[in-house]
Amino acid sequence: MPNIVIESEQIHMFLKKMFLAAFIFVSGFVGLLIGLFYSSSTIDIWFNRAQVITSVLASIATILGVALAYFALDAWKSQLRGSHIYNQSSELLDALLTTLTIAFDKDSSIIGNQNFGEIGLRITRLSLELRLKQFEPEILTKISDVQSMIREDVKDCDFISDKTISTLLTITNELARNINNHFK
Repeated sequence: MPNIVIESEQIHMFLKKMFLAAFIFVSGFVGLLIGLFYSSSTIDIWFNRAQVITSVLASIATILGVALAYFALDAWKSQLRGSHIYNQSSELLDALLTTLTIAFDKDSSIIGNQNFGEIGLRITRLSLELRLKQFEPEILTKISDVQSMIREDVKDCDFISDKTISTLLTITNELARNINNHFK
């Protein structure tokens, strides 16, 4: 029985050597045929064509890469602009809510309230910046109008009237809805 195993391994090794010899023989034969039928100038022509084709493909890939980079940068710029508008509109909403909080406190005087003045300036600045970016110009006009109403109320009676508070509340809700709809 041990002799059969040895013979099987020897046959397997012999077949590997035969396969390798056949591969070398076929490769040499193919090389000989190419050498006989194609001159070195023909082979040079094929290599030159391959170089031209790879060069053209590399140029196309470069152009496509530049175009892809342009579109990626454009998308990034748009996203950055949208993020900036979202932050400013959220800050404007916060300023309007702070104004509402001050308006509901009827016990404190508004005239001379430094926080109230700063919030008013912040609302004006944010409204102008958002208007320059064409973000919801209708609501920004309404905010400007309600700021005028607040100024008139404070100038006349040192508090914000219920009618102005109601208008401010409506505009604040409308701005919140616009932000939610615009930035879904």
